[in-house]
Amino acid sequence: MDSFSVDWKNSENNIFMNPRWPAEVQDFFKVEITKFISQHKVSASIFIPTSGTTATDLRDTKIVWLTKEAFLKAARSVGEYFKFSSDDRVAVSLPHFHVGGLSQQARQNVWGHQLFYFLTAWNPKIFFQFLKDNRITHTSLVPTQLFDLVALGAQAPDGMKNVFIGGGILGQELRSRAQALGWPLQVTYGMTETAALVAVFERDVFRPLAHAQMALNAQGFLKICANSLFKGYLKRQNENLVLDSSSILNGWFTTEDLAEKSLDGFKILGRASDYAKINGEGVYLGRLQSLMQDSWLQAELPGFSHWILRFSDSERLGAEVHLISTLAKNEAQRAIDIFNQKVLPFERIRGFHQVQEILFTELGKVRQQGIK
Repeated sequence: MDSFSVDWKNSENNIFMNPRWPAEVQDFFKVEITKFISQHKVSASIFIPTSGTTATDLRDTKIVWLTKEAFLKAARSVGEYFKFSSDDRVAVSLPHFHVGGLSQQARQNVWGHQLFYFLTAWNPKIFFQFLKDNRITHTSLVPTQLFDLVALGAQAPDGMKNVFIGGGILGQELRSRAQALGWPLQVTYGMTETAALVAVFERDVFRPLAHAQMALNAQGFLKICANSLFKGYLKRQNENLVLDSSSILNGWFTTEDLAEKSLDGFKILGRASDYAKINGEGVYLGRLQSLMQDSWLQAELPGFSHWILRFSDSERLGAEVHLISTLAKNEAQRAIDIFNQKVLPFERIRGFHQVQEILFTELGKVRQQGIK
C-alpha cells in the first residue's frame, strides 16, 4: 500500500483503483469515470470500487461515487463520538483504494492527528512492533489480523485508545481473548456507500452514530439514511459506465443486509445470499462463521485464512453446512468437533473439502473464484 494524498478542500476529483488489477481494467475505469465526470460536471468527488467480491469480470465491479464532503461529515461524527484529538497517532494498514484507508485521511483533515502508514506486507510481529515504536493510539483491523495478534499473545501497547474492527464477523472467543490482552476493541458497521462506519456495537446491538439513522424495509433489509451517503453506483452497461441510484429512495439506502430491530439498536443477521433453509429452519451463515471462528481459536489452529464455511445443496435437508480448509480433515477435526457441539443438530458440518489456497481481499473477504 502506498501513501496517498487527497486535497479535501478543493474541487478536484479523485479516482482510486486497486493497483493489483490488470492495466487494461484500470484504464477502462479511468477513461469511463473521467468521461462521466466531464458529462455531468462533477466536482469535489471521489470514485472508488466497492469492496464486494461477487464480480466475475473485474469490469463489472461497481464504482461508488462519494463526495469529499460526505467523507468529512462522517469524519466529524466519528471523531466526536470517539473524542479524537490532535494528539492522537493513527496507524493506517488499510489500502487507499478502499473506504477504510480514505476515511482515515479524512479524519486527519478534520481532527489534525498524525497518520503512520504501515507499508509492508501483513506480518503481525512487525505490525505489533510498528504500533509500539510509533506510540499508536488508534488503528483499524479486520478479524484475521486481530486473530494473528492474539495468537502471538501480544499485549496491547500502552496508550492504545481504540482498535476499530470491521470487514467481517468477530466471534465472542476472539473478542474476549483480545480484551483480556488489553486491546480496546470497537466493533463497527459501515460500508463504502456510507463513507466508512455509521454504527458501533454496544450491549449486543449496533447503534447508529449521530450522522446516521437506521431502519428496516418491509422485507427486513437494513436501510440507512446518513449525511455521508454516496450518490450512486457507476455500473458497466455494454462498454460504458452508467449511473445507477435506484438503491437510494428519499434519502435512504437499502443495503443487502438482513437485520432485526431491538429496543435500542439493530442486530445484523447477514446478507440474503448467506441465508439458507436447513431442514425447514432458517440459518444465517454469518452466525455460523462466528461460531467456527471461536472453535478454530479454541482448537489452537493457525489463522482464519485457512478456512471458510459454505452452504451446499442437499436433497434431504435442502441445504447443509460444509467446511473448506487448507488443512487436512484430521488437522481440522478438533475445530469441527467443538463447532458441532455449539450448533443445533441440523447446523453441524456435513461436508469437508481440502483446498490448496483460499484467497482473500485486503479487507479479509474471500475473493470470487479465490479457492484453489
